[in-house]
Amino acid sequence: MQDLVTTYLVRADEQGMTDGCAAREILGHRLLTALMTDQETQDCRALLRACVLGAGVFPIDLYDEVEAALRISDRAIRNCLPTPHTTNRQ
Repeated sequence: MQDLVTTYLVRADEQGMTDGCAAREILGHRLLTALMTDQETQDCRALLRACVLGAGVFPIDLYDEVEAALRISDRAIRNCLPTPHTTNRQ
């Protein structure tokens, strides 16, 4: 199991990956954290801070951009859905 943790963290570092979600999951797993070195734990925590995961605050300067992207995505999804008169209900 130690090899799994080490391999993941080393591979992520070598590829320049900053997967905060994976780091959060690793830190949330008791068995994995028990096998991690202090440095690996610190690295995962630093990655979480850098990604601002779990901060609970959405940066206001990004709000308009994210809202616009969500509206575009919503429209695209709705355009792919069948309209009520085209669905086949029995």
